[in-house]
Amino acid sequence: MTSKLAVALLAAFVLSAALCEASVLPIIETELRCQCIGLHSTPFHPKLIRELRVIESGPHCANSEIIVKLKNETLLCLDPEEHWVQKVVQIFLEELNALKIYDTSSLTSNEGGVLPRKMSRRV
Repeated sequence: MTSKLAVALLAAFVLSAALCEASVLPIIETELRCQCIGLHSTPFHPKLIRELRVIESGPHCANSEIIVKLKNETLLCLDPEEHWVQKVVQIFLEELNALKIYDTSSLTSNEGGVLPRKMSRRV
């Protein structure tokens, strides 16, 4: 009877380990790689942006990444080296600085910081 119990416990342990690994792998796969494959190069007006995410370079990706979500829910990766992108980020930060609605410490983390638009502009 003890051998049946041992086999049942071992089977339960193996099953739970497999389920835990399966739930963690998708998270690791998305976080430990670059998020941007291609870069959007055509300038557009900053008022079209709903959110802006800055992801610093690190072990997950050699490049700094800027990802914006437009008001129509489209996600775009922008080239941080482009002058117009730097201007858009500057405008975005100035607007949010005036409102003081974000924590600047989140902008320096490797996970990146999400900067939402003014609440009155969000839909």
